[in-house]
Amino acid sequence: MKAVVGPAAPAELESARGELCGLVRDAVEGGASIGFVLPLDDGVLDAYCGRVIGDVERGERLVVHSSARRQGLGTRLMEAIESAALERGRTLLVLDTITASEADPLYRGLGYTEAGEIPEYAGMPDGVLAPTTVFYKTSAR
Repeated sequence: MKAVVGPAAPAELESARGELCGLVRDAVEGGASIGFVLPLDDGVLDAYCGRVIGDVERGERLVVHSSARRQGLGTRLMEAIESAALERGRTLLVLDTITASEADPLYRGLGYTEAGEIPEYAGMPDGVLAPTTVFYKTSAR
């Protein structure tokens, strides 16, 4: 079954809050630098998921579960994000990822240009600070 790519309604996320928390836990335990240090407390995780639901309502969030990676979903999500940005008149997209992470080739393959590297920028779940690479992409209206 092909995953559906599109914006989620906050009410849908609230009803699936447990799954959302599981997604965030999977990302952090898999090494994603999204602002947590292990071990991840359930109360902290739940509060964070509440903020994520608010972010989704404003169109500001994206995470892919580790079991869904390497199936083209990241590319489809990025294409949907770029399309939504253009619909809103945004022609410059900026993002960052851990230097030499698995996401690095995805962004390069989608036409993002490396702007530079920031040392010791991203806090990893084990508490180590890692460098991050900043990318940008311009799109015509």
